[in-house]
Amino acid sequence: MVQHLPFVRDITPGTNAKTLLLVAEAALKQARNGPFWFLELKDATGSLEARIWNPLSREFADIPAGSLVEVEGRVELYREKKQLTITRMRVLEGREASAVDASRFVASSRISPPEMLEEVKRLCRSELHYGPWREAVRLVFEDEEIRAGLFRAPAARGIHHAWAGGLLEHTLSVARLCMSLADRYPFLDRQILLVAALFHDLGKLWELTADFSPEYSDEGRLIGHIALGVEHLSGPLSQAGVPEPLRLHLKHMILSHHGQLEYGSPRLPQTAEALALHHADNIDARLTQYRTLMEELPEGSAWTSYQKTLDRQLFRPQKTAFFEAGGSAGGGFGEPAPSLPAGGGVQAGNKGLPEPDLPPEQEDTAPEGLLEEEEGFSASPDAPLPPAPDFDAIFGPPSEEASFPFEEEEPGSDAGDAAFFGDGLPEGEPIAQEKKKGRVKTERKPRPAKDRQCSLLK
Repeated sequence: MVQHLPFVRDITPGTNAKTLLLVAEAALKQARNGPFWFLELKDATGSLEARIWNPLSREFADIPAGSLVEVEGRVELYREKKQLTITRMRVLEGREASAVDASRFVASSRISPPEMLEEVKRLCRSELHYGPWREAVRLVFEDEEIRAGLFRAPAARGIHHAWAGGLLEHTLSVARLCMSLADRYPFLDRQILLVAALFHDLGKLWELTADFSPEYSDEGRLIGHIALGVEHLSGPLSQAGVPEPLRLHLKHMILSHHGQLEYGSPRLPQTAEALALHHADNIDARLTQYRTLMEELPEGSAWTSYQKTLDRQLFRPQKTAFFEAGGSAGGGFGEPAPSLPAGGGVQAGNKGLPEPDLPPEQEDTAPEGLLEEEEGFSASPDAPLPPAPDFDAIFGPPSEEASFPFEEEEPGSDAGDAAFFGDGLPEGEPIAQEKKKGRVKTERKPRPAKDRQCSLLK
């Protein structure tokens, strides 16, 4: 019977629905006409808010989070989100609850955790050449408790990668981003950057419970995953023989990876590698959050509801591929959001949406028509050029007082390069400007040597 009940993603606003859902959150509140229950209900495909109004609300003394409930009611859109008004609800208990397939309520990564762990090993074989780093990573990822936790743990309760295997998926994605940053900025210590990416959220294995509806553990509430991660890494780092200066830097990177004190970091990033880790972590979390919201957006909608964690609404723009396929302005908002590269997304919940298929002739070539002949223009190199436009007829004759803001340059002069690219922050600061026929003359005074400081973090 359960398999015939609709998932959250299949429930349409403006209809009556009967289904089986998990209680993620429940709170008894007070309205003018009496008490009511506010519920957040979910399954593997998404979540929706629900209300139990008075007098039905009085029939439930308690609705524990993590309960399985069979609900009936009316679904409508409220502030651009689906909301269920419950007219009947039954809480499943005992054998009836344990007989339900857990996969109905727990979304999982599209990529199997063992495959992602193999990719982690491949990265380490390719990038880690310093023996103590290799040994530290081996000690951590061969720990049975850690390996089992990574296979099932989410990266968060609901903001990003909130599905089984999400923590490992996020970890691998951040590691890949960090290696791309190290390719672009070769002065970064790519080995410690990779190790920090693999370990930065390790504390979430002890911060969150891995069940139907992850909750914060006592350790998570009292200490938090950042400090928990550093604490659990002390043993493997010492056992692997990692020198104290490297251990200190790695701990700093983990402690500062949230980037701001108000976001939970005990310290701000104070090294280039710490900055790189913070931004890689934030990019993956925010873009995965965006993609998940787009996948849950009703067809034909372009805006999400207000997102408290981002302090804004998010917009789904029309994609270039939509117009390449012949779409017109005003349509295309119901088109699926493009999927992320391998390793992104979930099964069942937030189902993967394929990237648009382009004709083979457009995949690696310029768009059709870009090089085609048009009126007044020929792609042939021997064709005559079109006549130059008469600018005097269009704009009128130039004023006698008009002058260019720069003098003609002698052949081989560097003045043009300096004007275009800037003069490399010349020493001194502007103290006076004189305008004369469109020219700007700037005088500079020398800056004291003690003020010439260069800081990576400024």
